[in-house]
Amino acid sequence: MLLIGRIFADSGDITVAWTGGPYIDIYMGADEDVPTDTINVWDYEKDRPFVKRRAKDMCQFVVRWLQRERDITDIEGFGYRTVDPEVD
Repeated sequence: MLLIGRIFADSGDITVAWTGGPYIDIYMGADEDVPTDTINVWDYEKDRPFVKRRAKDMCQFVVRWLQRERDITDIEGFGYRTVDPEVD
């Protein structure tokens, strides 16, 4: 499973990707081969992520994180999809 999100901001669109493991990768700018940020979402006591493994929940979490941690406040919305590598 791969969750992919696209966050739409006036300052530039942001792509996020997550396999459901410990880290959500954030890609900003033209180079989408290398993440510009990585967010650790792992709850080590419960041995699972503290974000639900759904694309919408991932995007909502990342929007809040970008606003709080990166002061990106011009976010207009987001889109998302789930990719199943065994099917796609």
